Amino acid sequence: RELKLSWDEAVNYSAWLLTITEWFWKDVNETLRASANLMRNFWITWKESQNIIIWTLQQTGDLYDDNLDTLNEYSTQFAKAGFSARDFSNILIKGSQDWAFMLDKVWDAVKEAQVALVDNSKTTRDAFDMMWLDYDKFLKDLNDWNITIKDWMKLVNDKLKTLDDWIRGEVWTAIYKTKWEDLSEK
Repeated sequence: RELKLSWDEAVNYSAWLLTITEWFWKDVNETLRASANLMRNFWITWKESQNIIIWTLQQTGDLYDDNLDTLNEYSTQFAKAGFSARDFSNILIKGSQDWAFMLDKVWDAVKEAQVALVDNSKTTRDAFDMMWLDYDKFLKDLNDWNITIKDWMKLVNDKLKTLDDWIRGEVWTAIYKTKWEDLSEK
């Protein structure tokens, strides 16, 4: 998607980039990349991307100086899964409050779930069977655009909470490709 700004918007956008650089001690190119990817992937305006970035940086404190990189790198996966830019920001904020040192595992789990949920593998089918969910119906609903990966991730997470620990661990690992204990019920 090509990003087009009027002259006035470009001037305001540039001023905003410089402000972020000063307020949060961020590299202007990193900020530009994160903002552009948010706009491209979530179909939001530069002002909306500005608000997302500022809110995220304020709420997380950017402990590991990686929020812009995260917004840049994972926005594609979150948008494809059906999350909004605000959802993505809120997950980043919640993750930084609850898991701080494991945020990469959170992002990778979302990315892996997108692959696993549609891979039609025996492992994924077995995981759905353990949750008493119909995998073929899931694929049909997904292909017919009746649901998003986000919807199914919520259903899977809700189902996981009802399972015995040993089954929960098996299902979680099959879908998210990381250990249940690494992220627990957060």
